[in-house]
Amino acid sequence: MELDELDLRELFEFGTKNTRSQSRSSGRRNANEVQPVRIRERSGIAVGRADPNLLDASSSIMAACAMTELDHIVVAAHTLGQGIAHVKAALGIELPYGGTHPRWSTHNHVLRLGDTAFLEVIAIDPSVPAPARPRLFQLDDPGLMAELRTAPRLLTWVVRTTHIVETFLASTRPLGAIEPVSRGDLRWLLTVPNDGTLVDGGMMPSLIQWSDGAPPISRMRDFGYTLERLEAEHPDPAAYRRDLASIGADRHVEIRAAAPESRARLIAHIRTPEGVRALH
Repeated sequence: MELDELDLRELFEFGTKNTRSQSRSSGRRNANEVQPVRIRERSGIAVGRADPNLLDASSSIMAACAMTELDHIVVAAHTLGQGIAHVKAALGIELPYGGTHPRWSTHNHVLRLGDTAFLEVIAIDPSVPAPARPRLFQLDDPGLMAELRTAPRLLTWVVRTTHIVETFLASTRPLGAIEPVSRGDLRWLLTVPNDGTLVDGGMMPSLIQWSDGAPPISRMRDFGYTLERLEAEHPDPAAYRRDLASIGADRHVEIRAAAPESRARLIAHIRTPEGVRALH
């Protein structure tokens, strides 16, 4: 199903059952209830149309939008084996298998990083047909794939929210579209541009909302690895900080200016049993 335009009242049902029932029982509109919103993407531009009461949100909703949490960091690779080897060389561990993403014909391995975040290594799954739509994280881009064929890298990151619609609309950068994703009994919402491109080259994080409000980290084995800090080098750090602040993500990353003629990049400092190691 192409989600060029979608009705988020239906899409968001799993995340709003409690607030809706509270609103009905009280006879008043709950400030945290998601109102009908239609979000579409045209030529890389996200457009939202909402109930005026949503756009003129209360201070409590605006505060909720700012309460994003770092969910996971993403290493992209030309092949999954190559990505696993890249992380093992940096961190000294072979990541456990995660699963597949039939929607995009990709697969991954994951590593728990403490109690609230994880690391994902993602690559195209060559065992299945290519999807009818562009893959996420720009994995169909020939230039990026040529680069990843030489070396995998920490490509982008994802922040978690319990108010994805409001946070999406608050973003100063178009984030694409909100799409429902599932694997087994896991269900989540994720922002993905329709053409699969990375927002700000991957420096602007995607938004995710898990169906129960919490990531499935408790299902992952704990090998004693934690994310100490995430660094971002950007050619325009002030503008980058403003964009991140619009979705409450500026507090999750240390920002500094990129060196002249250098591209933006992410660096994760991860505590391992052998000390803190850098992954980029």
